[in-house]
Amino acid sequence: MPRFFIDTDDSAHVIIDEDGAEYRDLASAEDMAMRTLPEMAQSRHPARNWREISATVRDEAGVIRFRASLALTVERVRLDRNAPEKAAA
Repeated sequence: MPRFFIDTDDSAHVIIDEDGAEYRDLASAEDMAMRTLPEMAQSRHPARNWREISATVRDEAGVIRFRASLALTVERVRLDRNAPEKAAA
């Protein structure tokens, strides 16, 4: 089975997959990369209102074969714009 490497970037940290994993084919590695994005989006970055996360699949020769990205925008909404924000207890 071919070995593919899935690198990730969450706009704050880039993780290079140095070990890789064996997948049935490129499509299987692509599926794994796509499943990684929602998991990455769940991690909180409270200081950021916007970020892009991505997963890149490389083959054994280091050639990029697939890239997927997801843009995430966070907006905190106050119902009464004139009311002061309350500090969390």
